[in-house]
Amino acid sequence: MTRESSGPIPNGIEKHIARQIVARRPRCLDSHQPERVTERRQARRYPVSVPVELQGGRGLTREVSTSGMFFETKQSLSPGSLVHFSLLLEHAHPRAPLRMECVGQIVRVEPRDDRLGVAAALLRFRFEPADQARS
Repeated sequence: MTRESSGPIPNGIEKHIARQIVARRPRCLDSHQPERVTERRQARRYPVSVPVELQGGRGLTREVSTSGMFFETKQSLSPGSLVHFSLLLEHAHPRAPLRMECVGQIVRVEPRDDRLGVAAALLRFRFEPADQARS
């Protein structure tokens, strides 16, 4: 590979540019070499265990935030796909349980023992009385 140049490069600039490129390259995380990982989440997460009802399956949340959630299920889901699900919030209202109807996009799926861990970004949601028929 040849490099075109309009003249000599000042000493040290080439090394500086090379260090910048290497610093931006993703690195493999290794237990022997801890690395800093950039946080990409948009909102604070809370450890919450709430039943999840999916079309054709069930699950249980592990973490929720205002922008998404992580839940475990036996149902097969694919990253990038849309998912319709609801959360049963049994103690959210003093008179009756509430159902949080959600539409999300699957961000990540990871195997966990006999289940799948699913990270979903919330696209929209609404609250309804839990005894109301699902639409």
